[in-house]
Amino acid sequence: MFDVKNKKVTVLGLARSGVAAANVLYELGANVLVSDVKTKENLKGFVDQLTSRDIQVSAPGDQVHDIENSDLVILSPGIPLNIPAILEAKRKNITVF
Repeated sequence: MFDVKNKKVTVLGLARSGVAAANVLYELGANVLVSDVKTKENLKGFVDQLTSRDIQVSAPGDQVHDIENSDLVILSPGIPLNIPAILEAKRKNITVF
């Protein structure tokens, strides 16, 4: 298991699974950023669930920039493995799960 306490973790994709992952990571002590290509207005219900817990939300996010300095990147289901952010994470040897 990857110890996430005090680690920078970026979750790509903000829907039910992204919110669930962000909440669990936050509870485990991670510094969590959730990034989605949709606007905050389109994701309002999800955004509200996270910002009340001091989880950062980048929407619409520059996902390549958002993964910078991450220790771990978590993908929501449906996020393709060949998007630029994932390719950059792999290039930088950032763990992608």
